[in-house]
Amino acid sequence: MKKIQKTYLRIVNKLIAIIAAFTGLQACGLSITPGYAPPAPLPIAEFSISGRVQNKLNGPIPFIQIDIETENDLTNENKDDKELPLRFHCNELGEFDIRYQFHENSFKFYDGDQFCPPKKIALIFEDIDSNKYGAFKTDTVMVPLEFKQDSTSFPNGVAKVTDLVITLEEEEEQDKEESTN
Repeated sequence: MKKIQKTYLRIVNKLIAIIAAFTGLQACGLSITPGYAPPAPLPIAEFSISGRVQNKLNGPIPFIQIDIETENDLTNENKDDKELPLRFHCNELGEFDIRYQFHENSFKFYDGDQFCPPKKIALIFEDIDSNKYGAFKTDTVMVPLEFKQDSTSFPNGVAKVTDLVITLEEEEEQDKEESTN
């Protein structure tokens, strides 16, 4: 009796599934994305900076942290009002590849209705591996950006800096002792 009842329920279940497929009832479920979600902002400009970090003997320095700030960020005391709060890291060969896209909602880079990209970017290189590969001083390098129009989808242009080589100085033992005292 139970076996007949299970078979009967399976047949009814399949019939309901077939009828639902033909009538479109499966499309009446919840939507994955809500219909009121705003569209993603369009990229309007991009910069990319690539290179490597090395010591004075031209050896790579792995796992260096790179913070990016604009000229205005360096003089701005308010940490919450930074324009580009970006952080990147070098790989195990000391190489880095930084890419950033400005979007329509990058309001801090507008002067009225005109987009004004930064002319210089500050790259702050900091050794964070706690003496594993040697101790190096923190260094800030200003990189000029020149946005050029090209045939890509960025209406305000692209700025590229390639093969940038940064040489960091090693910290001396006296520097370490003075900072602990």
